[in-house]
Amino acid sequence: EPVTVKKAPRTTGEEEGYVLEYLQRFHQGNIGNGSKNARGGGFQKKSDAQIMLGLRKFAMGIKATPSEADCAHLREFIIAYGVGRTFKGLSKDKVSILKPVVEHLRRTLRQDSSGLDAVAEVEALVDTCDRAGFNRNVSFATKCLNMLGHTVPIMSSEGSAYLRHAGHPLPSSATQPGAYEAFHRAWCAEYEQHSMGFEVAAAKHMAAVTPEELELQGLEPKLDARWFAMRGFDAKLMAVGGPMRSNK
Repeated sequence: EPVTVKKAPRTTGEEEGYVLEYLQRFHQGNIGNGSKNARGGGFQKKSDAQIMLGLRKFAMGIKATPSEADCAHLREFIIAYGVGRTFKGLSKDKVSILKPVVEHLRRTLRQDSSGLDAVAEVEALVDTCDRAGFNRNVSFATKCLNMLGHTVPIMSSEGSAYLRHAGHPLPSSATQPGAYEAFHRAWCAEYEQHSMGFEVAAAKHMAAVTPEELELQGLEPKLDARWFAMRGFDAKLMAVGGPMRSNK
């Protein structure tokens, strides 16, 4: 059973409000919003926790070549996070075209997040997609690495608009060389100004979940407060940065 997260009013603090917004998506999916994600696009019928568990099954693969089931888990994530345009020709009966990407993600999943070079890993995943004949989509790479449990800032048009508005110079295109490195640097600079509030809120609400619920969830103990805090900050950037996109 999914963990129930009560959504607190924004009067409890901006940071807490955004953390709770993401926690609802993590535990419950799109409650009251059909299957369409309120932020970032995509159609999601499962919670982020369920999708993450599916992605983590990559590491359990015994055969050298990924199975159709492995590829199907990745396709589920692609649809949920609205990045299907990256993978031309992908359909329910053609998931095997994702095998090169799954192989790459298997190696990434087995890495220790504490020593992960986020910029290098994002660029490596983008390059893998390119070599496999897919589009170079930095947003997909950041979202996917996040859903493997890595603390990687998510690149989005909303986030870029927010960071530009905050005074950070960014390349005009996400596909330009060094674009994610510049985004990552700007994102981290902004996050550090608010990190305490987001991380305190994340730790508070993680602590409120009972051990029994954690056992049922099967995932959250592997994710720390900083991971949830960063996702809360991403939620803020998408909410505030969205209207800014038309005011570049």
